Amino acid sequence: MRRSLQRDGITLDHITYFSNALRPWIQARDRANPVLIRRDPRDLSRIFVFDAASGDYLEIPYRDLSRPAITLWEHKLARKHLREQRRASVDEVSLFAAIDEMREIERQAKH
Repeated sequence: MRRSLQRDGITLDHITYFSNALRPWIQARDRANPVLIRRDPRDLSRIFVFDAASGDYLEIPYRDLSRPAITLWEHKLARKHLREQRRASVDEVSLFAAIDEMREIERQAKH
């Protein structure tokens, strides 16, 4: 998938990713094409951005490093949960709050 760089990094599915390695690209984003991104659906805590100059992928973590690693499956369930609560907009804070809530329900069910 391809995404455009923003001043604060790359936002993908309501989660923002950032690394200082992106700074030169962000500064030149007015003439840059969207970047190629890959991700592991088992761990959305980082994405991989293709650097055409080196031919390698750069590992880019969440902008907020305090967030837990989540799976794409958890992400989809959290978005569904927020839609069922009739939330008008989904943002990163509400998304991770829903994931924390779902994980707490799971922990209580284990006990």
